[in-house]
Amino acid sequence: MKKVLVAGGTGLIGGYLLKALENDAKVQEVIALARNSVEKSNSKVQWKVIDFDRIDAATIGNADVVFCCLGTTIKKAGSQEKFRKVDHDYVVSLAKASKAAGCQKFLVVSVIGSDADSRIFYNKVKGEMEIDLRQIAISRTVVFHPSILVGPRSEKRLAERIGIALFKVVAPLMAGGLRKYRPIQAKVVAEAMLRYAKDSEPGFLDVEYDGMVSGE
Repeated sequence: MKKVLVAGGTGLIGGYLLKALENDAKVQEVIALARNSVEKSNSKVQWKVIDFDRIDAATIGNADVVFCCLGTTIKKAGSQEKFRKVDHDYVVSLAKASKAAGCQKFLVVSVIGSDADSRIFYNKVKGEMEIDLRQIAISRTVVFHPSILVGPRSEKRLAERIGIALFKVVAPLMAGGLRKYRPIQAKVVAEAMLRYAKDSEPGFLDVEYDGMVSGE
């Protein structure tokens, strides 16, 4: 894993992932995609400004691994249509471009409860995205399904903060099939992505709470 590409590096999980990649001696080069220019903080990370509506194989280049941490909220995006563009269209376009470029590993963040048949729009979009990734069939595709993410955010999300507080109280009681709904540190998700990227076993893999915290 000499050269990797990260989409969504300015987000919560993406930020932690970039730090983990910077500190990994086996990773020689990191390309981070962004809509707008980002101030460089480490020589290993090279920020590349792109138009996410025009992702192609040239965008991927010769990256060994592609990490996708793209994601937004309907409130931030402004509409369901714009939300879908980010959380479905851009992710699928990135995967198609990765396949075309010959990349063998694609790792992406989804959400627990993703389901193409869900009545919850957010979960439905995530589920449809995963179905499309299966059809693209990159040799090694790993989808991470975190519940509520814990970590410092730049924007205020009152409902999410309340949810985190409540979940922290009940988390110890969430055993068995409920464990996958436990809140999880964004840093733990990022570290799990890097860990699974080093596994060369082919196939489509879904990773939930226990699979992400197993490396702690």
